[in-house]
Amino acid sequence: MIDRKLEEIKSRMHFYRDAYRRGIKQLIFLLMLIVLLIAAIFYNVLYQSPPLFYASTAAGEIVKLTSLNSPNKTSVALIK
Repeated sequence: MIDRKLEEIKSRMHFYRDAYRRGIKQLIFLLMLIVLLIAAIFYNVLYQSPPLFYASTAAGEIVKLTSLNSPNKTSVALIK
């Protein structure tokens, strides 16, 4: 009788120990995944390519536009 109760207690202790170890392994895996995703986000933010701009002519041809570093404030460009 006592042996059976003792085995029951031991099996319950093993269950909680195994569940704790499994939970710790999952926690470590998720933390590594979070760090990896944060690193990927920083990489995308730091090495983001500049946007590409395109325009079309009246004939339907696509022309690539180059972006300027500062706004064009002269009226000479508007006259052209």
